[in-house]
Amino acid sequence: MSNKIWRNQLCPCGSGKKYKHCCGRIDDSPHEIPLEVQKKLYEMQEQKRLREINYGKAKEIVHADFHGHKIIAVGNEIHWNKCWETFPDFLGDYIRGVLDHDWGNSELKKPLKDRHEILKWYDSVCRYQSKFEANSNGVRQAQPTGAMKAWFQLAYDLYTIRHNAELQDFLLGRIRSSDQFQGALYEANVTAIFIRAGYDIDFEDETDRTSKHPEFIATHRVTGNKIAVEAKSRHRPGILGQPGAIDDSVDVSVDAKRILNKAFAKQSDLPFIVFLNVNVPPTKESYVDSRWIREAEQVVSAKSRRASEENPFPASAIIFTNAPYYWQLNEVVEDYGWAYGRFIEHPVVALPEKKIVQDLVIASRQNGNIPNEFPDR
Repeated sequence: MSNKIWRNQLCPCGSGKKYKHCCGRIDDSPHEIPLEVQKKLYEMQEQKRLREINYGKAKEIVHADFHGHKIIAVGNEIHWNKCWETFPDFLGDYIRGVLDHDWGNSELKKPLKDRHEILKWYDSVCRYQSKFEANSNGVRQAQPTGAMKAWFQLAYDLYTIRHNAELQDFLLGRIRSSDQFQGALYEANVTAIFIRAGYDIDFEDETDRTSKHPEFIATHRVTGNKIAVEAKSRHRPGILGQPGAIDDSVDVSVDAKRILNKAFAKQSDLPFIVFLNVNVPPTKESYVDSRWIREAEQVVSAKSRRASEENPFPASAIIFTNAPYYWQLNEVVEDYGWAYGRFIEHPVVALPEKKIVQDLVIASRQNGNIPNEFPDR
């Protein structure tokens, strides 16, 4: 015989109620979460919130310790080493590997003045770090110079791209090329900025010369909004491997009209955002009062005032950024840079909301925020 109790039978407990209204009742009311579980959930949410404030919405560092080795996952790659006490220790090895050890060693054989700009940074970093004694854990502590900021920012950008998207051999080749280095460096940085702002990246075919297309398409992981992105970097004599002598006088001008017009020539049916690295010296002024931000605004305003539905502005927004540490490679850095975004009222294709520009400016200002320690697991 079956011992199954049907829901409309009297409950066997003797209450006189139907089973479905007594011991067989399905309790769909939420159970109280234990206090220690609530506390742990709150701590995890707070850690995530603080991480996003500092480092954006990129994937968290994935790491483990095993038999004396630090193991780090980067995308679908696994890296390990016994000597990585800090995250920058790993980044220093990662950039050397991803740019190719053979290429780096061949550059190191050249006189310092003839080396690629990256290897000049590396030389400066090594010389500066050698001035400081390591502590008991083998870690040296020092205020960063411009070369250190440049070296580790590039390493972190390449790591961020590889960990969250696809790090193209074509981009790495351009970074290794002295002639294309400055543009490729900024493209890598802007790609990392979009990743930190919560976007997935689809790179355009850079070998396709049949049309003028932007650098990449960014798709927001939550809203699905798609944006075409172009990145341009202003050349300055003596900076980022450009020929000539450095002129850090106050007379350096943004002078962005020509380079912006070149960016506007790119074609897309999507909302179109142009990033421009103005590449000007450090300033002790408030960024709000900076003459360079005022000049950047004047350049955009002059063109946007003429824009209308019949004569739309080529871009949906422009974001100006500056990394002044390229001007201070052998000095301790005090000015880490700035970012300024300009939403356009009458573009060819409008952005869905102004918040997109605000979020990208925040992600741009996270440049220089590089984790020092590995996160707690």
